[in-house]
Amino acid sequence: MMDVAHTNSVTKIRQNNKVTAINSALSVDITGQVCADSIGIKHFSGVGGQIDFIRGAGYSEGGKPIIALPSITAKGISKISPTLLDGSGVVTTVLIFTGLLQSMEQLICMGSPCRTEQN
Repeated sequence: MMDVAHTNSVTKIRQNNKVTAINSALSVDITGQVCADSIGIKHFSGVGGQIDFIRGAGYSEGGKPIIALPSITAKGISKISPTLLDGSGVVTTVLIFTGLLQSMEQLICMGSPCRTEQN
């Protein structure tokens, strides 16, 4: 087995073409900040190599860094909010749309609990 300094090296990851890194998150705010390790100040999980692989895929020729999460919890609470809860750890930011206003509007729509009722 290789040391984590080797396997999670952004330099090593980016040397591969078309790296797709799919990672999860606990919450996202409308500015694109991603929290993957805590719910507010309550530690939930570790981020592991998420930051390294997101960066490596972003630098990879034809690479795709992806943050995937359900828009709402099982209790119907939106995981996409105007701001992250106080104490949330930001691991990365998401840039998924061309314009910031469009991005904010689409994130708000995805995080709306009533969205599931409309579909």
